[in-house]
Amino acid sequence: SSSCIINNSSCSSARPAGHPHGAVQVASDNEDSTSDRFVLASDSLPHSPAASAGDPASSGDAAAPCTVAFRTEHPEGTRLHRLAFAGDVAALARAVRDLGSEEVARLINIQDKHGNTALHIAIMRGHHACVTLLTGEGASVRIRNRECWSPICEAVSYGDRKTILHIIRLLHRELQELGESRRQDLIRLLKSLPDFYLEIKWDFQTWVPLLSRLLPSDVCRLYKKGARVRMDSTLVDFEDMRWTRGDISFLYNGEEKARNAFVMLDNAARCYQRMRRERNSERDLASEADMLMASDVVFAKLDTARAKFSRQQQGWLWRRHERSEQVGAWSASFYEVRGLRLCVRKRREHLSAEDVRRNKEVMEKFAKGHVAQNLEFEERHSLPPPTPPPEPEDEAALEAAWAAYLAGDSPYLGRKPVLKDSIKTHTCRLAMAEDFPLDVKQFLELLRLLAPFKQFNRLREFLSNQLPPGFPVKIEMPVYPTITAQVSFRHYELRTDLADSLFAIPEGFKHSRRRFPNL
Repeated sequence: SSSCIINNSSCSSARPAGHPHGAVQVASDNEDSTSDRFVLASDSLPHSPAASAGDPASSGDAAAPCTVAFRTEHPEGTRLHRLAFAGDVAALARAVRDLGSEEVARLINIQDKHGNTALHIAIMRGHHACVTLLTGEGASVRIRNRECWSPICEAVSYGDRKTILHIIRLLHRELQELGESRRQDLIRLLKSLPDFYLEIKWDFQTWVPLLSRLLPSDVCRLYKKGARVRMDSTLVDFEDMRWTRGDISFLYNGEEKARNAFVMLDNAARCYQRMRRERNSERDLASEADMLMASDVVFAKLDTARAKFSRQQQGWLWRRHERSEQVGAWSASFYEVRGLRLCVRKRREHLSAEDVRRNKEVMEKFAKGHVAQNLEFEERHSLPPPTPPPEPEDEAALEAAWAAYLAGDSPYLGRKPVLKDSIKTHTCRLAMAEDFPLDVKQFLELLRLLAPFKQFNRLREFLSNQLPPGFPVKIEMPVYPTITAQVSFRHYELRTDLADSLFAIPEGFKHSRRRFPNL
């Protein structure tokens, strides 16, 4: 189905946090096993923070990839959690005033035993006034609960458009502030490296019949001079089995002011778009909300907890030896990576039967060879709320509901989840070169620049793990349950002749605010 990965860095679990009865079957631990099914969470299944032995979704280690580990000193939540649950915005405002700014800053992002912050709870209960108050006091919109759901995931599930738009605005602002805080470190790194040219080849592969010939490939050409970077690519976007081809260039100039530092060029259309640091237009935000409300909520996670590296062997049984070959200009040692698990969780309780049908049609067309380009989404209105929670005046009912939530026996705080889990175990291959000019840590910092390119986010996620000695000049890694990417660093050379014009907007290119709608 058509879907949108929300704040993927790069929503996943055996149960949805704050929806304590949800249970999803997950794959066994057999190599290359896959679980891929939609499940309507059942009210009859027990839940507790410690998984019961009879719960197929939470027993053993199979569920581990679908949860987020966190620590909390407040398993029962805080006063803010309780008031957000009740939806009493006047009492919440008084509590914030009485606590004082320093104490509020300490408590505002505390997670309870389900991993929910007060903001999560306010969203799942449909208390928009409490959402506004909490975010005004600094509640983060990027924290994920135990089941990997962030506030925007829960907002889309509940379906209140006003809350969705509010969280989208804050997400843009928070991500921009985070990027600016890292900017100076990145500039120092760029200036410390020699100027260079690097080629990175991407090949996407699958075992699915007829699909492999449709998958894209790409050669990314990366240039670095001083604090400036340019990358040329033919793959504009690649997300959830949809991609857009083109002739594009990404420019970064660390010497410019932040609002002008990032530029995308469409070389075929001879236009450019800046990655905006200022506030997005209401039209852009509305379009983003329409897309989210019409798509699956998706969380993808590359789980390496069980990954094991071993040297790859070659030769006949009696003359086997460790495999070493040339990859480009470098001598590389080859490894097998076993136990790497790609976990994808989707939610669609907010979608109508027509949404599901339309999204299914998109995927069927794709399977027949029609590549899905940018889709248009109609304006979406708020969904009817799920069963309303007790009113604040009904103190007895509120206390009972709150106690049930903490005990793990509560009804759903929002809309009953409809979930789909895919967990696939992969065996991948890796070639490490100890004489490559860059080290992994330096390259990871460069990858932060390439966040608009979703395939590089998966590469960064893979490289963030503990690797064998050297630099991975050839990588095979999962990007979707049925698709792997082979990434090769084919060519690297030091360059002292890179022209300044290579990092500038060419003459004659016109400005476009909407050429790259996902920026």
